[in-house]
Formats: sequence, structure tokens, C-alpha cells
Amino acid sequence: MRHSESFLRNYVFILTARVLRIGVGLLLLFGVARYLPVGEFGDFLFVVNLAAGVMSIAFYGIGQAVVRDVSADRALAPQYVGAAFKLRTHLTLVSVAALTAGCIFMDIRGQILTALVIAATSEVFRSFSDLAKEVYRSFERMKYDTMVTTLYSAIVLALVTAAIYFKATMVWIFGAICLANMVQFLVSVRIMLKHFVVPDATVQSRIMNGFIKDAFSLGVGAFCAQLIWRAPSLVLKSMRGGVDVALFEAAHGLILQTLILNEVFITVLLPRLSALISTQDHARIRQLGSRLFKALLLLFINVCLVFFVFHSEIIRLLYGHKYVSSGFVLTVLSPSLIFISLTGVCHIFLISMKLQRQFIQCNAVSTVALLVTLPLAAYRYGYEGAAIASLFTYAVNFVISLYMTNRYVFKVPLRRMLKALGLSVVIAFAGATVRDFNQTVAFLVLELSFLLMAAKAEILDTEEKLYLKAILLHRMKAKKKNGSALHQPDHPHRPLDAP
Repeated sequence: MRHSESFLRNYVFILTARVLRIGVGLLLLFGVARYLPVGEFGDFLFVVNLAAGVMSIAFYGIGQAVVRDVSADRALAPQYVGAAFKLRTHLTLVSVAALTAGCIFMDIRGQILTALVIAATSEVFRSFSDLAKEVYRSFERMKYDTMVTTLYSAIVLALVTAAIYFKATMVWIFGAICLANMVQFLVSVRIMLKHFVVPDATVQSRIMNGFIKDAFSLGVGAFCAQLIWRAPSLVLKSMRGGVDVALFEAAHGLILQTLILNEVFITVLLPRLSALISTQDHARIRQLGSRLFKALLLLFINVCLVFFVFHSEIIRLLYGHKYVSSGFVLTVLSPSLIFISLTGVCHIFLISMKLQRQFIQCNAVSTVALLVTLPLAAYRYGYEGAAIASLFTYAVNFVISLYMTNRYVFKVPLRRMLKALGLSVVIAFAGATVRDFNQTVAFLVLELSFLLMAAKAEILDTEEKLYLKAILLHRMKAKKKNGSALHQPDHPHRPLDAP
């Protein structure tokens, strides 16, 4: 139970950091969407996706490799982190060169080019600050992530709000984001150097070569995943213009931002899973995988149901009436919440067990599916076609990832998953039918039906329900105990890896 308490504590820290970052991100997204005209907001999102997509070359799977390797052997942390920073520096130069070539090929000029240069600089700062945060996670000290993210969130919110207040152009908005990322970079690296590890300037060739090999395979898979997320905006911009980009990304961006809880689970799980795999405890690995899979399945089925039934109301509330056409995109993409979240679970086990080839295959096949369907769908149907092509791609990735996980890692609870998905389809259409008469009643019907399914449809077995209940009760008791001991002195000299 001690491991469960540690897991939950780290989960709370990471959840807090992600809620801050994603919450601020959503506020800025909605604010900028309401502030800029629809076409200019589409240009804003085009710049974001092009800069983040190309600069993702610098990420290269390095962060996942650092967490996995340092968690398994902390004595070699200076070597692994030194290798990571060297590799990221070199790949940043490659990313800049690729982005420059892309700008020349696409003949990008004027305000969009200026915004793109600033956005790329911001991504460079973010890539190195994220690498420092990966070091925190390797040592399972997620509170530092929360501290740095809180600082970043406060700065970016204040600066972008000021830019909107003074009616600045999108170039100044990107400048505000870049300045916040620069501060985050300086603070996060300082914390890493002072409290965790100083990267070795000279890295053993054996470690460097092994790290490059592992990071390369992870990076190829991660780059394909970035391409799946970013390509629709780039294709729509070239074929249809900024308005279609805005209408697609209003819903698609909301879907991706909602996956915060899945990201938190995976972020907290990776170091623990990497350490567990080093012990070769296969029975516990299979048990952990099955439980996490079913828990996230239920969580995102509920969110998917709400998005599917109340798509128009959600878009109108968050973005305003001028984006009401995005309701169709949100309806189509709502099942992708389930696909992406469970695909993430499968991928984190493949990465932790060093099944990089299988990880690449999952994303590579999905990328091919997107590149085949997206241009045709976007050309014929615009943002609506892009939504359908994206859903198809996420479904393909989900199916292939299930196959790989079921074959190499743990037995996927396929029967229970299909049962839950089938019941959720019935609940979704029942909720949509009731919504036409009364929205409040529809929401109650939706949630009560979901809770009934979760409790009575045998998605979780009795042992898993008791396990979750025991964790929650233990956590509540721990909070009470800590509350009664607040007057006791802290232990300022406790080592970082102490429990």
C-alpha cells in the first residue's frame, strides 16, 4: 500500500501541474479564439501546429528514454542526462533547418513568418525545460514539476491577457508565450542542477550509442504521433484556408486538451513501470496493465458521452456562436477520446519494455492511413472530412496497439471493453434523444446510465473494486494523519530518493 500512496501523491502533483497548464492553455485558446477573427485564428493555429510539428524532431523520444533509463539505474543519471542534453541540442539545430526549408517550400511570408520564428524559439525553450522536468519524474519528485508549471502558467496568462487587452496582433501573443517559456526554461534547469543531477560533459560512447539507438526508435514513433495530430491543420490551411483550420481545431484541440488525465496517469506510471520491469515481475506488470486499461476506459467513456450528446452546447459555451459549426467535428471526434487514451496505455507498456519496433509500427501504419485519407477527405469535405479522416486514423492506431499489447505485454480485457463500448453507444443515442426535449434531464440520464453501467456491467471485477476502494481509504487516512502532524518539523536534509 506504500507504493499506492506514493503513486497517488505523485499523481496529485502531476495532476495539479497538468490542470494548471491545460487550464491556462484552454483559457488562452478560448480567449484568443474570441479575440481574433475566425480566419486569423486559423492562421494562429496553423503557426502553432507547424512550429510544434517540425520542432518535435528535437524531442526525438529523448524524454521517455531519460525517464526509463534513469528510473532503472539512478547511479548513471549524470551520463544519461548528459547524453539527453547533447542529443537534444543537436536535434534542435536539425529542427530549425527543417523549419527553414519548410518556410521556403511553402512560401511563408509577412506576419505568419514572424510569428513562426517566435513560436519556434518558444518551442526550443519548452523542449529543454521539458527535459529538466523528465529528470524530476525519473526521481519521482513530481512536486518540482508543479512548482515550475505554476510559475509558467501565471506568467503566460498575465502576458497574453495583457496582449489581448491592448489589442495586440497574434505576433505579440506568440511573443508573450515565448517569454513565459524562456523563464520556465531558466528556472527548471536551475532546479535540476541544484537538486537532482549535473549532466556529465563527457558521455561514455557505450551509453551515448545505446541512448541514441533507444531514443531514435522512440523518436520515430513520437514524430509519427505528432504528424497525426498536426497534419490536419497543415493540409486544411493549404487546401481550404484559415477558416477551416479554425473550425476543425476548435473541436480537435479541445479533444487533445481533455486527455490531461490520461497524460497524468502515463507520466506518473512510466518511472514506476520502468523500475518494475527491471525486476521481471511479469505477473504484476500484467495486473497493472489490465487495471489501468479498464479504469481509463470507464473514465473516457463518460467524457466521450458528454461530448457526443452536448457537442453544440459545449462549442457555443466555450468559443461563441461563430464557431457553432465545430459541433459536428466534436461529435465525430468524441470517440477518439477513448481510442487515444487507451492507445497511450498500450504505448507506455511497449516503451517501458523496450518494444520500440512494435511502437513504431503502431504509429507508422496509422500515419500512412492518415496521409492516404486526409488529403482526399479535406479536399472534398473540408474540415468535416478532416474530422472523419482523423477519427479513422485514431481508430487504426487503437486497433493495432491493442494487437501489439495483447501479443507482447498483457492480455487486453477485450470482452469487457467491447461490452462497455456497446453499452455506451446505447447510452449516447438515448441521451441525444432525451436532449431534444430537456437538456438537464438528458445530462442526468446520461450520468446515471453511465454509473449503472460502471457498477453493474462487470467491467471491473470484485477484486479490482476492492483494490480501488482500499487505495482511496488508505489515502484519506494518510491525509488525516499528516494533518495532525503538521506541527512536527520537516526533514530538510532528506535525500531525494527517500520514501
